[in-house]
Amino acid sequence: MKRSINDAGEGQPPKRKSSIQPKDEPLKQGLYLSKVISKSIARQPGCLSMRDVVKKIRPVKTIFFTFQWEVAFVKDMFADVPNGLDDISVVEGIPESLVRNTPGGITAPPQLPQVKHVIIPMKAYASHHCKLNVFLDAKNVLHLIIATGNLYSEEWDNFTQLFYYCNSEVKETNTVQENDHFIHDLDTYLTNAYRNIYKYEEIILPWIKLLRKTNFTHIKDRLVFSIPGTKNDFAMSNMGTALVSRYLEENGNPKIDRLIAQVSSIGSLGGTPGDWLTPHFVKNMTNGQMTNLENFSIIYPSVDDVREFVGGYKSSFILPYSDSIHSKQTYIVPLLCRWKADKIKRSRHGPHVKSYTALDPEGSPIYQYIGSHNLSKAAWGYKRGRAWFMLNFELGILVMDKSRMLINHDLPVTPYQINDIPWRRDMEWLEKDCTGNVYSFGD
Repeated sequence: MKRSINDAGEGQPPKRKSSIQPKDEPLKQGLYLSKVISKSIARQPGCLSMRDVVKKIRPVKTIFFTFQWEVAFVKDMFADVPNGLDDISVVEGIPESLVRNTPGGITAPPQLPQVKHVIIPMKAYASHHCKLNVFLDAKNVLHLIIATGNLYSEEWDNFTQLFYYCNSEVKETNTVQENDHFIHDLDTYLTNAYRNIYKYEEIILPWIKLLRKTNFTHIKDRLVFSIPGTKNDFAMSNMGTALVSRYLEENGNPKIDRLIAQVSSIGSLGGTPGDWLTPHFVKNMTNGQMTNLENFSIIYPSVDDVREFVGGYKSSFILPYSDSIHSKQTYIVPLLCRWKADKIKRSRHGPHVKSYTALDPEGSPIYQYIGSHNLSKAAWGYKRGRAWFMLNFELGILVMDKSRMLINHDLPVTPYQINDIPWRRDMEWLEKDCTGNVYSFGD
């Protein structure tokens, strides 16, 4: 029997659209891809901006640990929660020469005079590079963001970023539970990294005390951090790549066949692979399973990649690798791979992400690290003589649950071909980019 017009729903007055708005989903623990401004990406399901995050959390008190920050970006973050701007602290590193030569000292910007500003004087070649955001809401729940981007609009609007989110559960005592590895590690980092910093007791210590009152035993992912200074062997065994090695051991030392470093900058790695890259970095990041560079890859944008970024050459400011360094370590060229992120629609949005992924013999991920560490001795630490040295403040998260990883680049990786050239900022590139411009260092 044929259906009538009305049976099919045709010929009837159109139904009014529901006025009920979609429910604002709460944040879930784990990794998120940043939302970018793009005309070519119609939908970005699951992606969030920092403004989205703050709107969901509705913080009453916040502290940022960052490399750099921008007043306009912070104000936009809190545009939907303006009262959240009433109690904000910012911890950042400033070159000690600038601190020394600024009459009256460096103060909070006049646009946000209420900001409690903690300045860390940094030595040459060192950075306060971590990107940790801690929020307290009206119910005394702590929310943590470990990110790959700074508090800077250009980095979040146009580039690929990841961030990790988790929140606390309240507990009765002020002592850290023995099995609360996450808070123990964060307490260790914050206390040892900042206890000698001016305003530590006034601004940072109260946050540490808040953290000690909370429960993060439900978080099984582990923190990886670096703290600047001279270290002995014992201290170094509790930081940097040694932590990755330890976590692998604690999880049964799963078989690793390949290691991928995806970074936005490459530092001085030494004149030969044996100086640092193989014996310290690759070996520790695989808990001794890889002792050469045969299955090690570095994803770092080529000049052709940069030409096609949404901003063309202007987007290269996130890639500070220089020819003065590259010319001394050309042995890394066979390890280099193109930036390809077609699966998540980010190939034209340059990577400010720093991620490290270990794969098993079947190509399945064993772990994923995301955070602030680039591929450098300054970030991960190095040995000179009998002493170890770290230059940077760094922080990231290691995820070993495959179901919660968010691989931010295509697999398998795309090795450089013979005509591919790694981007270096101190060069001249005369082939026009996608915006019709050429590049000359210093312009």
